[in-house]
Amino acid sequence: MERSDGTPVLRRSDGMPVLWVCGPVGVGKSTIGFEIFMQVIRDGVRAAYVDVKQIGFMSSADEIWKANLAAMQPVFSEAGARCLIVSGGVDDPDASVLPECAVTVCRLHAGPDQLTERIMARGGGAGPAIPGDDLRGQPAATLREIARQAIRDAAAPQSSGMGSDIRIDTGNLSVEESARAALAAWPLTGRLG
Repeated sequence: MERSDGTPVLRRSDGMPVLWVCGPVGVGKSTIGFEIFMQVIRDGVRAAYVDVKQIGFMSSADEIWKANLAAMQPVFSEAGARCLIVSGGVDDPDASVLPECAVTVCRLHAGPDQLTERIMARGGGAGPAIPGDDLRGQPAATLREIARQAIRDAAAPQSSGMGSDIRIDTGNLSVEESARAALAAWPLTGRLG
């Protein structure tokens, strides 16, 4: 299948490469996921990016973002995207949402002190203003409890069951370095050129 300008369109059955960035609250999923997207497009690859928190605003409504993501992927493909970067989630990403895509999970990690520092800073207004950020403006006691939960989440063993998992320790890396490390480890990067 080709677009009107003659460039190929990946169909769902072609297994569009998807890099799904996940990890605990405060680890940098949105920021690093978006930087991965920016690095991919700076390399001249048509790419798409979705932050799952941004496509399902409704309390306790996981099914909304899942349905939205499933509906968006073929549209991105038809528009010429060669890959999709998804950010969001601490638990195993639900790859069943994208059943015909080649999903690789990239888990971000940071130590307890780093997670606590990042969560406290975001609560105080640091970092990019992301609509729906449930940390901004929270009292310090609430932020400390969120940090404790993030630390527990980070320590819990997780396995996507999809293979090709990538683990990036963001503790001593900048956002740009974390994104480069994820891209270097993504086994499907060679299919993007």
